[in-house]
This record gives sequence, structure tokens and C-alpha cells, in this order.
Amino acid sequence: MDDKTIEELDEVLIELEKYNYPYIQEKVIRVREIVQPLIIKKREQSFKAKRRLKYSWSNFDPNSRIQTMVNDLKSVSKYHKEALEELKTYDNETQDILHALEFLDNSDEEMHQMSEQLSEIRKSRRKAKNFIELSGYLCNFSETNKGFIDKLNKVSVNTQSCFDKLERRKYTPRELTALAVAFENVKEEVVG
Repeated sequence: MDDKTIEELDEVLIELEKYNYPYIQEKVIRVREIVQPLIIKKREQSFKAKRRLKYSWSNFDPNSRIQTMVNDLKSVSKYHKEALEELKTYDNETQDILHALEFLDNSDEEMHQMSEQLSEIRKSRRKAKNFIELSGYLCNFSETNKGFIDKLNKVSVNTQSCFDKLERRKYTPRELTALAVAFENVKEEVVG
């Protein structure tokens, strides 16, 4: 949606909110829940565009990105080991089928069934082997840089602590003015 359409939609919703019919109010509330993030985002983009400011930084959440990296680095070894175990299972199943073909008298239907099983096993084995190869680099990095991962985790904890502190932050006027009274009223509303 472009800016004009979003603004028009917002105006329509404001107009509909004036009607006191429960059914309409219910639908307006639901539509507002859906489109409000778009409206806010477009307003922020427009605000920044008028000032020739970049918008990309506000889409970056340092704490969630760091935590994702830490979690991925910590879990890659586990996934790598699981894939290695799966690979062994697929190799054993392949050997079972090959030995069944070699030593047993199989009907045409059984031969066909075993060839389909072998095909599925080989496809799954290939996926596991590809994952092992791709994840191996990250797994090696993770295992040789445990200290780095611990430091990154500490950065995540500090970032979350900072975020929590910023969420609780309130402005206190430096001089006793009419604004000081207004800020006290806002504090009372938040507390009460």
C-alpha cells in the first residue's frame, strides 16, 4: 500500500470509529489491529523521508540478533552430531537393503519396494550429508571459539539489561515549571 492509501484507510477507520454500533466497532477494532502497524511504519518512514534520514537502523534489534547468533552457535554442534547419527542410520539401512537384495530371493514386487525404499533413504542421506558439510565450518568455529560465544552471550545480557533500563526511563524536568507538573501527572497515571 502506498502512503496515500494508508492515510485514506486511517481516515476511514477514524470515521467508522465514531459510529456506536457494536458489530461495526468490533470489525473496526479488528481492522485497526491489522493495519495499525502499517500505518505507524508508513508515518515513521514519511517522518524520516522528509528529513532525509535513513530508516534501516530502526528495523535492527541488536539484542534479538545477538541472542539468535548465540543460540545458533551453541546449537550447531548438537545439530551436526544429530545429522552424523542420521547419516549412520541411513548407511545401515542402505546396507540392510543391499544385503537383502544379495542374499534373499525377492519377488518383483519386493524388489520394487526395496528400490523405492533405497531411493528415499539415499535422498534423506544426501540431505544429511549436505547439512554435515555445510554446518561443519560453523561447528568447527563454534567449538574453537567458546570464549567468544560466552563474550557474545554477555553482550546479549548487557544489551537486554540496557533495553530494560531504557523502558523504565522517565524524564524529570530540571526546573520547576508548568511542565514539571505535567510530567508528575503523567508519572501518576503510569503508576496509578
